[in-house]
Amino acid sequence: MKRSSTKLLLVLGWWLIAPQLLWAQTASDPGRQFDGDKLEEFRSQRRFTYAEEPPPSEIDSWLERVLYYLWRNLNLFFYGEADPEFTVIFYVVLTAILVYAIYRLAGVDARGIFVSRKGADIDYLVEEEDIHQIDFEAAIAEARDRQEHRKAIRLTYLYAIKLLADGGLIKFIPGKTNYEYQQELAAQDALAPSFQQLSRLFAYAWYGNFGVEPQDAEEAYTHLQPLFVLREEVPHEE
Repeated sequence: MKRSSTKLLLVLGWWLIAPQLLWAQTASDPGRQFDGDKLEEFRSQRRFTYAEEPPPSEIDSWLERVLYYLWRNLNLFFYGEADPEFTVIFYVVLTAILVYAIYRLAGVDARGIFVSRKGADIDYLVEEEDIHQIDFEAAIAEARDRQEHRKAIRLTYLYAIKLLADGGLIKFIPGKTNYEYQQELAAQDALAPSFQQLSRLFAYAWYGNFGVEPQDAEEAYTHLQPLFVLREEVPHEE
């Protein structure tokens, strides 16, 4: 009986002391401490941010919705969670910007990248024609009579190149772009605007997928007329 009582007292004593021993062990266990720096690091990561973003239906204007969509997907893009459509558009735009920048740095007229030519024999860089051997007045009149208005505009542009080259304002070199010619002519305030307008009309007619009307050829010739003053300044051979 005495032995049974002793066992009972030991069990009761252990039952009373065990929780305190467990608490003391837990309190002194370094594994139970939280690292403040780690907590701040977790708080700074987007994946642990649980704040809800406003749904698009709560945004008023369409512009705000577009900006919201772009900003949201741009943030998600860096986590690999952006919409597939946005990812494709992002890479397409980025590639186009890089290609354009490379062409500009290389000194190439970048408009040729985005527009198509009307035929294999068409050359915007004027590489084949000897502009000093063409009777432009007759050639332009013939093209317009045949309703070949696109060809008439091209001949008008080449005529302008000849007049400017004969006047010593530009240096004609086969393969040179019209952008380079415009740069040479930039200081000529009286003639540069007309040549610039003619160049734009030529690019529109020759490269753009647009219909060319008779009035377009007439407009091109109108832009050419201010350059006729150069014919009077060019010395003629006796």
